Amino acid sequence: MRSAIALCFLAVFCCTADATILDISFRRVQNTKIDVESTIRQLKHIRENTQKDVELAVGKEWLRSSEKYNNYANSVLNTIRKEVEDAKARGRNAEPCYDAALNILKNSYNTTYIDAQQCREKAICSINNNLSFNDQLITTGHELIDDLDNIFPDCYKKYSRLIDIVKLHSCIIDQYEISKIGVKNLKRDASSARFTAKSASKSVNQQTTDCLNKTFSTARLEVVRSTATRCLNNV
Repeated sequence: MRSAIALCFLAVFCCTADATILDISFRRVQNTKIDVESTIRQLKHIRENTQKDVELAVGKEWLRSSEKYNNYANSVLNTIRKEVEDAKARGRNAEPCYDAALNILKNSYNTTYIDAQQCREKAICSINNNLSFNDQLITTGHELIDDLDNIFPDCYKKYSRLIDIVKLHSCIIDQYEISKIGVKNLKRDASSARFTAKSASKSVNQQTTDCLNKTFSTARLEVVRSTATRCLNNV
């Protein structure tokens, strides 16, 4: 907006040739600004998709691991129940053995859920940290847009007199060329952002899978089985 207003004032005081040159420069600045805005949208899209992909992958791995854990837990309980019923049929007071095993299993479930939730939180935190480079590029893009918006107003503020028209042209061109370097660097870095985000996502997903596999390890259920066995041996 400031650039457009400044251009209007310049057009009023400049000759047709000068106004045309300024208009061409203005359009160049605006096209470059549009290019930067497009790059920012691309970077935001990469960030949002990467974060969603990680959250989805974590959710799927959680379901897979917990299902395996639950199936094994049910198998252990069914075995204990059968052994308890067999012991009861022989006149032994074995029901407390099942209750003890069940209580241990419930405590194990609670601990497992807390640990699994920590795995998820670590994954979200990790991918956010890994995407900080993307956030920095977005910030750089917004700064470049501000720089482009300020080219015409700042140059006009320095060279507003009609006799300074040549200096004004030079100022606009110089500032635009400086901004172009920043835009070129931004686009170069943004071009590798998708690959970097994908690599980060793969790494975080693997770490989370390892974390959840450890959390939902069936080894945790061995204490349930061993408690019931010791109890049944003593009744």
